[in-house]
Amino acid sequence: MHMLKNYGVTLSIEAVKTLSSDFRGLKRTLNLSQSCNQDAKVTTGNVPLSYDLYSVFAKVMLQKPEREYVWARTFLILAWNLMSRSRNVCTLLYNHMEFVGDALRFYVIHAKNDQAGEKPRDPKH
Repeated sequence: MHMLKNYGVTLSIEAVKTLSSDFRGLKRTLNLSQSCNQDAKVTTGNVPLSYDLYSVFAKVMLQKPEREYVWARTFLILAWNLMSRSRNVCTLLYNHMEFVGDALRFYVIHAKNDQAGEKPRDPKH
């Protein structure tokens, strides 16, 4: 359907209904066959990074002399320790950080559950 719209092709209402019905049936058949398959993937979304893999990444980046590994390791450590999405770590600024006692606090302005940034902010540390 998307390709037809891109090329400016219009279908009759009857053709659209037929295609919609056929695709619903195809999706239902595929879902049924996957539910009977023992090897089918059950989870959706991203798989969490295990601590072992995190340790390997951090160790390899620490041993590399190039400057980009210094930045990449810092990014990895911040994302891991703050338990934040990479997008939230990318948008951190110096004025989002503060030292309190022996803790370094970060204020994440934009969160997935607060797109407008209207909820009160508790610092991550």
